[in-house]
Amino acid sequence: MRILTHNLLTGPKGGYPLELKVEQVEELEAEFDEEYVKRLIPKIEWNGVLSALSDLHSQGFFKDVDLPKEAPPMDCQDANLLKKIHHVINEIKVIDGQLVCPDTKATFAVKDGIPKMIFEEGDVTGRT
Repeated sequence: MRILTHNLLTGPKGGYPLELKVEQVEELEAEFDEEYVKRLIPKIEWNGVLSALSDLHSQGFFKDVDLPKEAPPMDCQDANLLKKIHHVINEIKVIDGQLVCPDTKATFAVKDGIPKMIFEEGDVTGRT
C-alpha cells in the first residue's frame, strides 16, 4: 500500500487519518513526473500525508525524509520538494502492518501491500 493509497482511506465511521503500524516497508522506484505531482498536490489531504510520515518516523522508518507543514502551491517550482513529495506518496510502500481508526480504534490488516478494509457493523473494538 503506497502512502497515496493510505491518503484515501478512512475508518468505518469516517475516522481520518488512519494510524500506520508498520511491520514491513519497502522503497520502490517510480518515474518522477513533475507535472503529475503538481496536479496531485491539491487533491491529496496534506495532513494525512504528514501523519503517515510521522507514523513511519516514530517506528524508525525514513527518518531522513521530511516535508513542510503546509502543502506547497500547485505551481510550486521547487523541484527538490516535488521529488520529496513524489518519493513519499509514490515510492514508500507498506508491505505488512496495520491501519488503526482514530475514532473507533478498529484495526485493519495490511498484508502483501493490500489493506483489508473489511468491517462488520457494531465492531468498534478492533479487528486484524
